[in-house]
Order: sequence, then C-alpha cells, then structure tokens
Amino acid sequence: GTNSLPYVETDNANPLSVYGATTPTGDLEIAESGCRHLIFRIRWVYAKGHANFPTTILRLARERSALSVVADQVGAPTSAALIAAVTATAVRRIARDSNPEGLSGVYHLAAAGEVSRCDFAKFLVTEALARGMSLALRPDAITPVAATEYSTPAKRPLNSRFDTNKLRQAFGVDLPPWQEGARQWVAETAREAST
Repeated sequence: GTNSLPYVETDNANPLSVYGATTPTGDLEIAESGCRHLIFRIRWVYAKGHANFPTTILRLARERSALSVVADQVGAPTSAALIAAVTATAVRRIARDSNPEGLSGVYHLAAAGEVSRCDFAKFLVTEALARGMSLALRPDAITPVAATEYSTPAKRPLNSRFDTNKLRQAFGVDLPPWQEGARQWVAETAREAST
C-alpha cells in the first residue's frame, strides 16, 4: 500500500498489484480454516543461485560502467538464510510451548534497518569491490532515479518496511541489520567467482 510508517500485521491491506491482492486473501483463508499456522510476511528476499536484486546488480556491475537505480523505494533486504533460521527457531519454540495456539498467526519477518534500492546497490558494489571482484561499475556511477522513471511490469510500493516487534517478542528472535546478511552474501558470491 501507501503507508509511510513500517507496516504492522494488523494494518489494512491496500494492494497495488494483483500479486499484492492475493497475499491478504491467502492469509485470511488460512486463518479462517481454524488450523494452527505461522505466516511470515517477507519482502526484498535474496539468496545465492536465484534471480533477485543483488544478483542483478552484480551482473550489471560487471557489464556496465554506469547504472540508474530507484532511490525512493525503501525496505530491508532479507536473506533467505535469515528467514530459514527464524523459521527453525519459531518451530522449535512452538514444539516446546505449553500453549502453541497462542503463537499461531501472521508475523512480519525482515532484517533490521532500512535502505533504498539505490543505496543497497551502492553497498553491494562497494562490498564486491572490497572483496576483489572485477566490476566495470563504481558506486559513484550509480545514479538515483524515481520509481516513476523506471518501468516495471507490476507497481511496487515505495515503502516496504515492516515492524517486526510482534515476531521478536513472540519468539525472542534477534533480527540482525540488513548489512550483515548482505555482506555475507557478497563474500560468498566473491569466493565462488574466484574459483
């Protein structure tokens, strides 16, 4: 939607695309089924070996000496590894809890902090260069543009930030800064590129 604050689980949905409209519908149908459930809402997910924003940025950084990246979309890049770790923690907690029904529900899951897509791209390129990756692109050659100047098949929200208080309190998880996972992802990608 168009909220200017980090989204909480109880915010009314105001989807901007067909994909966005299916998410709250699915959440509601699962909840209304009466089953115990955990729904983790996630955004800006990346993992090695998959097409995603970081892999695209590093591919383009090898091919181009200048790049324009959207600067008014903000979120928290979240690694699939963090999502898997939090999921495992939540499942273990439910398995040993005397009232697991009380933990059933929808939770927002994202790394801590926030960054624009443009600044995330600059971070990725800076980290890759620091690890010796051969790139044509330098961070200062990444130009910020507005989302309205960049055509995509589906409209994306400018604000993709999640409030994760409910998740952190319910399961006692620590959500590290987004930079931690991104730095690790770049390091692993650089190691693989050098072999």
